[in-house]
Amino acid sequence: MDWLDERSERDALAAIGHRIVHGGPKYFRPQRITPSMVEELHRLSPFDPDHLPEEIIITEAFHRRFPDLPQVACFDTAFHHDMPRVAQMLPIPRRYEAQGVRRYGFHRLSYAFLMQELARLGDDERNIWKERYRSIVDLENHLYRNGTRILKFFLHLSKNEQRKRFLERIDEPTNNWTFSLADIHERKYWKDYTNAYEECLRATSTHNAPWYIVPADDKENARLIVSRIVIQALKKLKMAFPETTPKRRRELKSIGARLAR
Repeated sequence: MDWLDERSERDALAAIGHRIVHGGPKYFRPQRITPSMVEELHRLSPFDPDHLPEEIIITEAFHRRFPDLPQVACFDTAFHHDMPRVAQMLPIPRRYEAQGVRRYGFHRLSYAFLMQELARLGDDERNIWKERYRSIVDLENHLYRNGTRILKFFLHLSKNEQRKRFLERIDEPTNNWTFSLADIHERKYWKDYTNAYEECLRATSTHNAPWYIVPADDKENARLIVSRIVIQALKKLKMAFPETTPKRRRELKSIGARLAR
């Protein structure tokens, strides 16, 4: 913000825009930030602890520094607001719907949440997740039948590499916000997570929606592997620009002549 104050263009600013990940069911269109909106975002923070708290801090800091400038929020949930109802509800059990639970998009965190919970459950409680896996597979098959091609990538990070990256986040001040003490707590469940991921990948990797396990200690190599798989999938779609025909060319020539009069 000091940098912004020093810029000669400071007086030309008309407003400040913020990307905010989660607006809940109420906020999804771009709109001016108000005290009531900030209050609602604080209430929603437990549902998105990785993003909302920091985003709220930034908006409040800008408001204190530039109180006369309007601030506008653009919500990621806008992209998911018009999802078909079947996509919003599957694979959420109907009893959860009655409590206000809904999907806000297709995201890897759907799988991450399953793994986090599965790692803590005993055998007697695992049946619900087996049912959830079947629901996920059914949804992905439904999407495939309707023309969507799904590629799922599991970026496999070793425990030692994860430790190195955590240390880098601690040592680099600009990355401190990406580190949470909860990450250290979760490392105690490494073996449980490994077993849970193996079960999930086996249950949800299908011909129509395959999982690709990518070694991710080397970021550049991981990106190369993913990009090659995506390119191969795109080539199989055999996409091409529509080709014109002599008949169509004659039609266009006739239309062009009329427009030129």
